[in-house]
Amino acid sequence: MALVPMFTGYVLFGFGLSRIPVSTATTLPLLEPAVAAVFAVLVVGEHLPALGWTGVVLVIACLGVLTVPSRRRCLPAMSQEARTAPAGPGSRPPAHSGPPQSLPGDL
Repeated sequence: MALVPMFTGYVLFGFGLSRIPVSTATTLPLLEPAVAAVFAVLVVGEHLPALGWTGVVLVIACLGVLTVPSRRRCLPAMSQEARTAPAGPGSRPPAHSGPPQSLPGDL
């Protein structure tokens, strides 16, 4: 009983970890208690009070919110005028995309 289901579960979980994003892999195991509670009701015939069902619904709803992609993907790009505008006094120089440069005295 412990060898086959546990071994198969861990092998499949490891197989899935190599094929899904890390954010999904860390949130999906949080669903396990809710699924176990539902299986206890359906398979074993346990009684789950209203507060338990509320918890199951909240866990599923929260995980649904966590797994839905965000609508805000990235910040809007700067306009051409903002990129070519002359720098005023006290403004920063434009950022470059190269590797960070070390300054004398940096550790």
